[in-house]
Amino acid sequence: DEFARRTEAAAAEVGLPAESILRIAPSVPRRLGDSPYTRQKVQLILREANLAQALRLTQILENDSGLRSDTLRLAAPRSDANGGGWQAELGLSYLVYAPGSQTPRGTGRNR
Repeated sequence: DEFARRTEAAAAEVGLPAESILRIAPSVPRRLGDSPYTRQKVQLILREANLAQALRLTQILENDSGLRSDTLRLAAPRSDANGGGWQAELGLSYLVYAPGSQTPRGTGRNR
């Protein structure tokens, strides 16, 4: 999909090969109150990334696609065998304008 393509391009830009992207996992969109917007969260897991690469990747995705960084979790390398790279878990989110799927209050039908 489009997000995966953007993520792979941004990863290449910061020097991470496509194999460093372990998972791109979108969650179910959540309605923001009574607004016509939903928030889409995405979990992105990288392996063998250094801190500068993880932060720069986040910055590129935020600037290019309107994403917002919610969380960044790092797991230290288990040994020097993997080149000292970290496993990084990025929590990202973005707003989606979705007025057609909105259900106004008081219009639910119980029959």
